[in-house]
Amino acid sequence: MNHFLGGRPEAPPLFVIGHDGNSQFVNYRIKGAYHVVDRLFGAAELRLGEEDQQIVRINRITPNRAIRSSL
Repeated sequence: MNHFLGGRPEAPPLFVIGHDGNSQFVNYRIKGAYHVVDRLFGAAELRLGEEDQQIVRINRITPNRAIRSSL
């Protein structure tokens, strides 16, 4: 079950956020509990709704950043 959707069958659109802050719609597929995107990105957003949008932000954390942030 997709917890983001509250059990609804439709999948929210995924937007990759570029270095310039602009967003680009990308396709993905759901495999089990995972959303699979066929490209690498630093940040993306799943967006559901139009007026009162629910947004889930996804940020990639590199190993070096994770080590620095834990110090």
